[in-house]
Amino acid sequence: MSEHALGLLVDLQAVYCAGAFVSCIIIACTIIDAHLQDIEGADGGMQATFAISSYQKELEWLRMRRNRLVHFKTTTTPAISVDDHWHNRTAHEENAAKAIKLVAGVLFENLLV
Repeated sequence: MSEHALGLLVDLQAVYCAGAFVSCIIIACTIIDAHLQDIEGADGGMQATFAISSYQKELEWLRMRRNRLVHFKTTTTPAISVDDHWHNRTAHEENAAKAIKLVAGVLFENLLV
């Protein structure tokens, strides 16, 4: 694992333990992008980078979820709001857990046993 991805992984653990589940999505996506670029030699945007993984379908979900959280469009309902943190907390926690499992899967998918 690259030093960059490992450093971000430590932060992912901290934000999950703090209950910052929305941040977990953003950091998980960044960890996978860093790992695939640093270790696997991927080049290009996040979509192209994620295409080299056997988890491509799951990574597309993560990328789209992250984009919805990060890139707000005034023509759509916000992906997150203050009230949403409380009313949809369970869903955010489930998404964070899914993202963390995906990080683990991608980090170790090409590990020789």
